[in-house]
Amino acid sequence: LSEKTDMGGVELYSASYTAANFSTVTISDNASNYKYFDIYAVTDDAHSLFQRVYMPEGKMVSFSASLVGWSNYFTKCKVYKISGTSITTAEYGGNKMAGQWGTHNTGTFERSEAYIGIYRIIGYK
Repeated sequence: LSEKTDMGGVELYSASYTAANFSTVTISDNASNYKYFDIYAVTDDAHSLFQRVYMPEGKMVSFSASLVGWSNYFTKCKVYKISGTSITTAEYGGNKMAGQWGTHNTGTFERSEAYIGIYRIIGYK
């Protein structure tokens, strides 16, 4: 297993903030072995996100960021599914539960995993 953190958790996944994983994340131990996870994520344009997930095995966790520009509004979102040692983008009806919506170009919606990625996961037993 990975090294213990200062707060007694186990680092299960780590990448640099600027090299977040935007697809499937593989952790170093099974999610069912932990009471909760702290998941650190980032948008493609460097906005920080955080979620604490209790009893993580089999859970889905949602990240979203709303951003306002000069004349535009954007929402970036992604739902992850935690299963065993894999954290993947959830799907519904064959569609990835991830994307961006914005008011530019008369309203844009794009399904894509490219907008939110994970860079660190700490597990607590």
